[in-house]
Amino acid sequence: MPWHDLFGSGRFPSAQWMLGLLVILIPILTSCGGGTDIPPPGLNVQIPDEGSGAPPSYFSDYVLQADDEITVRVLANPEMNATVPIRPDGTVSIPGAGVINAGGMTPSQLADVIETRLGQLIRQPQVDVLVTELRPRGIYVMGEVEAPGERVYRPGMSVLQALGAAGGALRSGKLSSVLLMRRVGPEDVEVRRVDIEAIFERTEGAVDPLLAPNDIVFVPKTWISRWGQFVDEYIRPTIQPFALYVQAWWAMNLTSDSVNVTF
Repeated sequence: MPWHDLFGSGRFPSAQWMLGLLVILIPILTSCGGGTDIPPPGLNVQIPDEGSGAPPSYFSDYVLQADDEITVRVLANPEMNATVPIRPDGTVSIPGAGVINAGGMTPSQLADVIETRLGQLIRQPQVDVLVTELRPRGIYVMGEVEAPGERVYRPGMSVLQALGAAGGALRSGKLSSVLLMRRVGPEDVEVRRVDIEAIFERTEGAVDPLLAPNDIVFVPKTWISRWGQFVDEYIRPTIQPFALYVQAWWAMNLTSDSVNVTF
């Protein structure tokens, strides 16, 4: 029997009703965790493959942002170690390496840049970059939800819980085509389609991904088929954190859940 028949027959509550229930259960759900663990958040738009349903690794290493604090350790040269903040413009000043535009880099990418610069001063430097303090962050739930906007990010928060925190989806929301968007680098955005209906049905392979700071969860009215229209109507005018990310989406057609586009 089709999904909509099951939910319309009275044997199961509607997906919207279940999302409404999450508004009450969010504190409990958050404390219990759930979802598929993915590392926190490299303009590329990448649609990762969901075919296997296995715990995905489609989101890359953490991306440094303004107001983060990092510790730079220079092995064998501890006198050059430093703990420094990333400035509001994304730059950071490293002793011996000068000013580096670290915003949008991963810690390992920044370490490589520092090693290259320090190589002019010391022989074969080995550098580690550790994130010692994160700036306060939220996640953004947009589209066809009761209360769109920013929500406080909590470790272990999943897409389903984010929808619950936003009051649940409206009846007009297309729950089989919810989008999870994350910046993973200076010019990279990864986008994943999440089938909330399949999660409620406990369909084999359905995944409720965990969120990372600054993620965007978007519930569309209809199945997203063209990125240009989607960006123009929703993302560009309403979601400030991704205003710089979406320039590459104009000419892209989203025709499947396993498309990788590199610009």
